[in-house]
Amino acid sequence: MTTMELKTAGFKHEALKSSLSGGLATKNQVFISPGNFERFKEAAISEGSIPSDGNYANTYGVPLDLEDREKFSTFAFNATPHPSVPDDRIVLNKFCMTWCGYRLDKTIQVKLFQQKENGSFLSDVTIEVTPFRATDKGKISDDIQKVQDVLLQDFDKHCLHKGHPLIIKGPDSKAPLQCTVTELQIASLDGGGATDTFGENIRGVLNKKTVIKLLGKKGEMTLSGASQAKQTEALNIDFLDMGIGGLGKEFKEIFRRAFASRVYPKDVIEKLGIRHVKGILLYGPPGCGKTLIARKIGEALKARPPKIINGPEILNKYVGGSEEKIREQFAEAEEEYRKLGEDSELHIIIFDEIDAICKQRGSSRDSTGVGDNVVNQLLAKLDGVEQVNNILVIGMTNRKDMIDDALMRPGRLEVKVEIGLPDEFGRQQILQIHTSKMRNSGFLGSDVSIPNLATMTKNYTGAEIEGLCKAASSYALNRQIEDIKAKGDMKFDVSKISVDMQDFTKGMVDVPANFGVKEENLQKYFQNGICNFGPIFNNVKGSLEAMVDQVRGSDRTPLLSVLLHGTPNSGKSALAAFIAAQSKFPYVKMLSADQLIGYAEAQKVEKIRKIFDDASKTPLSLIVLDDIENLLSYVRLGGRFSNDVLQTLLVLCKKIPEEKGRKIIVIGITSQLRDMDSLGLKDVFNVTLEMPNVQATEIPTVMKHWTPDVQQTDVEAIAKSMNNTDIPIKKLLMVLEMALQSDGGVNEDSFQSALIRMGYTSMGF
Repeated sequence: MTTMELKTAGFKHEALKSSLSGGLATKNQVFISPGNFERFKEAAISEGSIPSDGNYANTYGVPLDLEDREKFSTFAFNATPHPSVPDDRIVLNKFCMTWCGYRLDKTIQVKLFQQKENGSFLSDVTIEVTPFRATDKGKISDDIQKVQDVLLQDFDKHCLHKGHPLIIKGPDSKAPLQCTVTELQIASLDGGGATDTFGENIRGVLNKKTVIKLLGKKGEMTLSGASQAKQTEALNIDFLDMGIGGLGKEFKEIFRRAFASRVYPKDVIEKLGIRHVKGILLYGPPGCGKTLIARKIGEALKARPPKIINGPEILNKYVGGSEEKIREQFAEAEEEYRKLGEDSELHIIIFDEIDAICKQRGSSRDSTGVGDNVVNQLLAKLDGVEQVNNILVIGMTNRKDMIDDALMRPGRLEVKVEIGLPDEFGRQQILQIHTSKMRNSGFLGSDVSIPNLATMTKNYTGAEIEGLCKAASSYALNRQIEDIKAKGDMKFDVSKISVDMQDFTKGMVDVPANFGVKEENLQKYFQNGICNFGPIFNNVKGSLEAMVDQVRGSDRTPLLSVLLHGTPNSGKSALAAFIAAQSKFPYVKMLSADQLIGYAEAQKVEKIRKIFDDASKTPLSLIVLDDIENLLSYVRLGGRFSNDVLQTLLVLCKKIPEEKGRKIIVIGITSQLRDMDSLGLKDVFNVTLEMPNVQATEIPTVMKHWTPDVQQTDVEAIAKSMNNTDIPIKKLLMVLEMALQSDGGVNEDSFQSALIRMGYTSMGF
């Protein structure tokens, strides 16, 4: 291998007498004597480092390694011959000299660039562009494609390093530009993975196939067409790689509505006569990924980092302060648009909890008018007199109904996307994301089935699934600690950590789904089971089950409501809760008066409204309104009741879900059918069913269910003693339980005594 020790020199070195032309001072090259060049050229051809074609070396030069043994650093440059350079010298321009950290007359070792052994070609390179002259910063613009062409033309077959400075002339601005290499992706010659032989000093050879990504330095340089190039890359994004699961459909809708137009050249959009979408509203339950999807939009577009503002942060105690903060968010985009027009970059502004600052105008009870002014200012910035076309405002809220209507018309937040609960496939994607590191590290148990977990985590939000994975990990880590304590050896064996299926099962207890079915809340209503005590009861139960199946299977029944009435303690709530639990609907809520204790009327209305709103967010929902008369605070004396709650129920029980394909069944329960009829509530329900009491002939069936050890003769005697009088099933079960506690157990005497203690006689009550 040819190796030489040469001393560094600059263009103004006395020995050169300024014989090198000024145009060479910006080249990414070093210069050596013709004799040295020929020796390196012959060696390179013989070793296969460069083609044997003589024109190759004359065109591109010979790649050399410059090694500083004092600093243990190596840099590669293409060498070109110049007759003014002595045999003991190597000439670098001031940019290369400064970057390499060389001083004049420094002795360095020069040898052939070992491309086969160490180097390889660049597949991707990211370059930051900024004006070379300080006076040009923030004032010039160049076309991104033209800059890429200049770089490929001037530096083809040149070896580039991370941090490498390259000087070019702007194709449009004609101003000198400094291009700094910030990232390299290197493909090895044998087709394998990226090489990193020199650690931080990563390097590779640029060629015509290299993908160059250019970034204008923020505030200093604008590359026209950059936003379009970045958005085109977003067409091939991988949601799982970005950490997004279960939101692919929503992401595609956002791109179709908001970004499809931004991919095309501006002249095409002008011919279509349209303007880009300026606003998106993301709404849905907490924890479903609204903030995540908003953050990832900027990342997917390779755009400048988005501005993220929490709604309450806008509010200011000083007069005009809130409006000023709104204007500040748009100032940078407006300034760039004035300079570059349609060539300016896309500016993304994200308002989290936008309902805090954009409530319906006129709804605020204070006298300041700040809320209305903030809405007016935001409307003016989005679609006012001075319109800009380089912004995208993303608003996020859990309360879409609270936002001013003017903000959601076309031209403002016109794209409204609901980010709802993930379906089973979406939950599977989210689980894969949050367990990927466990799996790759070998910590995920072999018995863990992601599809099974996705089925088990019905109604879980993305945030709750993440919490479930944390809870499961905590059980696995604690198990390791317990083993260490038991053995008395305080040493961690990391290889034994395993997050098993049992850990996820326990974690589901710690992190239950906040949205949807609360099984334990339903089961407390029928904790002693359901007794099919007679044909009338079976008919009622069968009717409710048939209605649930109708809602589940029919596309023409988006809403079905049933009013279940009967005497107090007849088991209406137990049957409704049983039907709700057996339905396996994703969303089931049982609203009873005890949940509204201490609430003002407005709070009660809001609670009921939220339940119905949440129900409309899932494909299948079931709502049970227990003891409607108590929900209304109904009092027979004087006929007093809450009119606000009544009007809410009258409206919501008839409201069909807005989204197509979503269906709701409402089961109302009352013991005062006549009063509900007078209030107009009976007519709201599609079907009215009466819950029967237990007839005397049906008492033996109930006793076999409740007290199976009672003698048949006692059962018959008890049934006969009732004299064909019916009794609510809850009352009957209480009498049987009291009789069971007596010394003789359940018999006719103990049963009659229990009836008397409860205020009944054998002749009725």
